[in-house]
Amino acid sequence: MLGNTDKPLTKKQNDLFGIAPYIDGLSKFILNTDTPMTISIQGDWGSGKTSMMNMIREQISDKVHSVWFNTWQFSQFEVTSSMLHNLLTELDCGDEKLKRTIKLFGETAKTAVSALAEIGAGSGIIGDKVMGFLESRMSDDPVDEIKNLKNKFQQAVNAKLEKVKKDRLVIFVDDLDRLQPQKAVEFLEVLKLFLDCENCIFILAVDYEIVTKGIKQKFGNDVDDTKGKSFFDKIIQLPFKIPVSQYDINQFVTKMLKNMGISVSDTKDYIELIKLSAGCNPRSIKRLFNTYRLLAIMLLNKTKSITDDKTNLILFSVICMQSEYEKLYSYLVSCSGTLDSEMLKEISEDVQIISDATDISDEDELHKISNFANCINRILKEDDYEHLEMFKEILRFSKLTSVTADYEDETKSELDWKYRYKNKEICSIVNRIVNEKTGKEFPIWQPRKNKEWHKISDTYCGINDSCKDLSLKLEYSLKSDYAVGITAVSFWNFPVKPTSEEYFDTLLSAFFQENHFVKSGSSYELKLMKFSSFDEPQKVADKIAEAVIKNISAIEDYINNNIKECENHG
Repeated sequence: MLGNTDKPLTKKQNDLFGIAPYIDGLSKFILNTDTPMTISIQGDWGSGKTSMMNMIREQISDKVHSVWFNTWQFSQFEVTSSMLHNLLTELDCGDEKLKRTIKLFGETAKTAVSALAEIGAGSGIIGDKVMGFLESRMSDDPVDEIKNLKNKFQQAVNAKLEKVKKDRLVIFVDDLDRLQPQKAVEFLEVLKLFLDCENCIFILAVDYEIVTKGIKQKFGNDVDDTKGKSFFDKIIQLPFKIPVSQYDINQFVTKMLKNMGISVSDTKDYIELIKLSAGCNPRSIKRLFNTYRLLAIMLLNKTKSITDDKTNLILFSVICMQSEYEKLYSYLVSCSGTLDSEMLKEISEDVQIISDATDISDEDELHKISNFANCINRILKEDDYEHLEMFKEILRFSKLTSVTADYEDETKSELDWKYRYKNKEICSIVNRIVNEKTGKEFPIWQPRKNKEWHKISDTYCGINDSCKDLSLKLEYSLKSDYAVGITAVSFWNFPVKPTSEEYFDTLLSAFFQENHFVKSGSSYELKLMKFSSFDEPQKVADKIAEAVIKNISAIEDYINNNIKECENHG
């Protein structure tokens, strides 16, 4: 099988998520509850509402008379009159006058909705404007006509149940949340008129958030959540939320993999990736596997390299990231040319790096991304060079199925990371040499995001030092110009508390002038050297280390030789 369709389940025996206990419980309740009763099956898009209603209907079909109405199929028409006409047909109602009334409601839908809603709310009073509109189209009193509609419906229900020898009618209303939100609310307003019919149980598949949104569209954004919940509670006697978080997806994932010809002894990694990205939403999981299947076919044709379980898992991890963490995905694609295990480790261990790279500030979202990155980092072991290279190749190739990513700056970003890692490598060598000769340890700092005043390849190594009563920072920096492939190295000195800038300048200005330092703000800079991107890192590091050690010694000697002047300015 190449792809997975979105067709809902119809039989409990096909359940792969372990929801049979919920089906059994709801079915028993439906068969034994007093009527009238309205039950909502609530859940997000693709969470399995239709499948659950199908399985309930299958389980109770021999004990009740059931009717199914899919609002989505009639979304381009007047849904309310379509449902009423469909119900009356299912109930073998041949009252032509009643059908004409329903047809009229379809032709004057919005006005009829207002009238039905008012009567359904219990007022029994229709506004003058609505009344006049209906009177012009009805031969009898509109109020009586509308009230008669409910009575006729009750009679039709009773007659049908007597005929089929059943004690209750179960009406399944599906895909309410596929309607425009305001249209869904208008449908529910009219439905209220019929929800209290004896021997009737309505089961509605709905997303509560869609209803809330529709209420605000219809009545204005000033309607708060409390009023929205009140509207919902007046309609629903038993809300049931799809237990997506309780789904056991192991069987489902195993079947998806088997359908695609992938045999794995342990689905643990696949399940972890899914739970950390798409969650347990069945439709979202199917989309992941469909995308996987497409890219697997294309990648195999392109590289001939989908040959082992690990590569299959890597491809799936990229698809999960693309689906749920688009900003992280775009960032990794943009620097895939220089991506290495050290960078992946940094991302998985430091949420600040993720924040700087993706512009995400929400802490919960950052920790979700960090957990996902940890999973990928575990799959891609540090010493697994071959699969890391495959991960990078898949990142670049997977752009085919990305919806929103923009990679115009990809070349620039690759240069960023190329110079970032080269500069860091050089500084690591320099710092080792300086530490051996002076005992001073210079930590490395690099920006995590390009800013107007620095690039992520800029590298700074500095320590706070003290000599006599003077506190200062000794620092050297590497800054690369990508256009010409040249990196400039500078040595910096500046005061740190408690030493004041004025005291610092008074004591050391002569030294800085004599040694050709240039003042910049509170700092003094000495341009040490430049080197090419083609130069060998060890040789470059030796020269930088020699210059750094020379300047550290020079400034410390100057301070020690001028200790009396230091004391005079203390």
